[in-house]
Amino acid sequence: MATKNVSGKSGLTLKHKIGYAMGDLGGCMTFALMGSMVTRYYTNILQVDTRILAALLLIWNIWDAVNDPLMGILMDRMYAKSRNPKGKFRPWLIRIARSSGNPLPAAEHCCPESIWPDSGPFSS
Repeated sequence: MATKNVSGKSGLTLKHKIGYAMGDLGGCMTFALMGSMVTRYYTNILQVDTRILAALLLIWNIWDAVNDPLMGILMDRMYAKSRNPKGKFRPWLIRIARSSGNPLPAAEHCCPESIWPDSGPFSS
């Protein structure tokens, strides 16, 4: 968050504000596209009932709303104890990259069916 200077104005210029907005816009667009494809995959390929899927997504989002601040508090407290010279999140990102890098190709390979079985961008 930007700190206010003596005159009461924010230290961010319009250029910085637009830059932050564009970065967030890209992340939100990616998340929305992935969410729509995953929802279509669950309903069309896995045959999950839409009401059950809606209930599961509601529970997931409530858990996410509770869990995110808790993880933020945990990270702040752990960083305050250790003061790692590599930063607050870098050690965790390295650990998670090592552990999640191997299962991802296997997860893509396990289900050869397409999300769009009869139509879509790559259909003939």
